[in-house]
Amino acid sequence: MPTRPKTWISAFGFIFLMVTAFAWASPVPDTGQNAEVNSWIVTQNGNLLQIAYGKGTNFPQYAVLDLTSGYLRLVPDQSSGWGTSVIINPVFWSGGLNYQSIPISTTHTTNGSNLDISYTGSQATPTTGTLNIQGLLSISPPSGNYISASVSWTTSGNITIDNRPNEAFKLVMLSSMYDSTTVWDAKSAFACSQTYTIPIPPAGGGNWIVSPAVNCREFGINGGTSTWKKAAPTIQISLGQSEQITGWVAQDNNPNNDNVALWAASDTVLKSFNYTITAISTANPATPTLNVKANGLHGDVSFFSGTHVSITASLDPGDQNGKTADWWVAESTPGGFYTMTNSGWLPGLNPLIQYPLFGLSPVEIFTGLLAVGDYVFYFAVDMNPNGIFDSPYYYDYVQVHIVN
Repeated sequence: MPTRPKTWISAFGFIFLMVTAFAWASPVPDTGQNAEVNSWIVTQNGNLLQIAYGKGTNFPQYAVLDLTSGYLRLVPDQSSGWGTSVIINPVFWSGGLNYQSIPISTTHTTNGSNLDISYTGSQATPTTGTLNIQGLLSISPPSGNYISASVSWTTSGNITIDNRPNEAFKLVMLSSMYDSTTVWDAKSAFACSQTYTIPIPPAGGGNWIVSPAVNCREFGINGGTSTWKKAAPTIQISLGQSEQITGWVAQDNNPNNDNVALWAASDTVLKSFNYTITAISTANPATPTLNVKANGLHGDVSFFSGTHVSITASLDPGDQNGKTADWWVAESTPGGFYTMTNSGWLPGLNPLIQYPLFGLSPVEIFTGLLAVGDYVFYFAVDMNPNGIFDSPYYYDYVQVHIVN
């Protein structure tokens, strides 16, 4: 059995780790004969890098990168609207000024199925030095109801930052809009397994969204449909290490202006950092959507032995919110298949609990080291609450290979 999670507590008192008894399946090979292959198309339109993915004559746009600022937008599908932006470069305070937009230059290439965009940028200040940045943005192909991208960067230079706790050196920042309860791109914020309502600030003022700051590796902005925007995606950030998370909303009545910021910050200039962005569709919320990730990655992933592994799970109940379901938590390990129950871990397939569905923001459900071997982590709910895993059910999983 692998090392047990240090904590099994969700935002509402439950933590879920699900592994099904499905066998490891070998994919059917694609010979490529008489088949069109999906590929990326990158086009520069003025200062915008427009990124499309598809085949034949069908190349919908999934991302856009502003070269004057380092702002990135992602959409997981063609039913989604363009919503929250990710500022992929550090944002910092220096000499009493906030430096939020670092111009970048880019080159790009394909790396397997991913699109790799290498970029460089530099921000000089009048009196406190210069920050240079070199980064890599790697975008994975869209998959189902989400699209993900990884970002890693290094810094150099002689910049001096101000003494502003929890905001002096922002490692990654989300920029969005919330003007009223009916006009928004950002429905709410989440961090460290908690959901935060975005307050409406007083005229000419602002309010903290997360106060005091919290320390963790997962945060983001929930999207949805308002009178202003249809199906703005949820944007989730998974950090390479725990950092301070907080945010701010400023009063603004123009929905074309971003007035919401949510970020991870350090009080010192970091020489390197990495994180993963996931844009999740809200276009078809009727079906419950579950997500399970390992170190911010979905699907089939591999790590070297000794790598810290963090498994997170989330649930959007859609129109099944409040309906009672069987919840399932399990793990398939080199030592066998086990499910978690109220009596502890038992072999076989056993439900954890019967409970109404609710919105579960990304929460860490396992953290630690795993022995060399193959693992599958699953999270599932079925809507026939009879203690048997049967239809209709919804699930997600991540396969983890630990190698020497």
